[in-house]
Amino acid sequence: MSFLNHLSRLLRLAVVSSFLTQIPSLAHGQTAANFYTGAKINVVIGLGSGGAYDIHARLLARHMGKHIEGAPVLVPQNMTGAGGLVMANWLYNIAPKDGATFGTLANTMPALQVVGGAGVQFDARKFSWLGAITPSIQTIGIWHERGLKTIAEAQKEEIVVAASSPGAIAYAFPKLLNEFIGTKFKIITGYQGVTQMSLAMERREVDAHANTWSGWKTSNREWIETGKVVILAQIQPKAPDLPGVPAVEDMVKGEDERQIVNFVVSGNRLGRPFATPPGVHAERVAILRKAFAATMEDAEFIQDAAKLNVDVAPVSGADIQNLVETTASINAALAERAKPFLAD
Repeated sequence: MSFLNHLSRLLRLAVVSSFLTQIPSLAHGQTAANFYTGAKINVVIGLGSGGAYDIHARLLARHMGKHIEGAPVLVPQNMTGAGGLVMANWLYNIAPKDGATFGTLANTMPALQVVGGAGVQFDARKFSWLGAITPSIQTIGIWHERGLKTIAEAQKEEIVVAASSPGAIAYAFPKLLNEFIGTKFKIITGYQGVTQMSLAMERREVDAHANTWSGWKTSNREWIETGKVVILAQIQPKAPDLPGVPAVEDMVKGEDERQIVNFVVSGNRLGRPFATPPGVHAERVAILRKAFAATMEDAEFIQDAAKLNVDVAPVSGADIQNLVETTASINAALAERAKPFLAD
């Protein structure tokens, strides 16, 4: 079965599933209080359970409702497939556009659209972006038993890396390193989310996988503290608590190559972004953006985030909208060179 046929089948299954029956039908003419009172807002998560996207979405869902007039209940639900592409297409084309549904999208989706990735059925510029809890710093970590400590050592030996699928940063990042730094990562796709990748690494099916630095600290804190995972490389701006780990941008030779790297990892500036479908009434978008911003300053939310080792350094919806527009404006020739890192 081709990728596009498989993607269409997954979308059809999503449509006919009971998922949609949980979403209330609400009219545009209602006031905000009437609209949301007693309502459920579905928070759709485009990647697997246990990873940073899942953690961020469930954290937000626990606190954001009280900042919306009518105090709706936010219900997080996962819709996985194709590195987040299934959910992005669903949110754009099928999800209700009444303000009762929003989701967190894989942050590679805007760049994947620009390069014409297979199966893309959305225009990232037309989502209404609500914000992100924090930007992220992409890294790649290797299991300690492999015995490698530096990126220079990774240039000399083949290292097996877990990834989800082309289009996901867990695939793109090691491929970038192979191309521009000379590493020898062998990328194995098919893992649904960071949790599966980490389990595969712990079981020694693979040696390594890419993850954000905040993701490692959130999901695998004990590994970091005990040295079970070694971080080999990161992106700019470098994490203050990874002072000895080199940034890819500092190792790349050539300005065009540096721009390609920046484009491919551009999603990290978006963090784990939340957005509504296109076509949601501007008033509803404004309500959700205001509630998102208020949640970021909520003391209980901040305390909850700290318990989960989630940094809170919010990116506003307006800033994400601007970053998506900037990503879309890359030189066409450089976008074509970037395509192999994001799409099969």
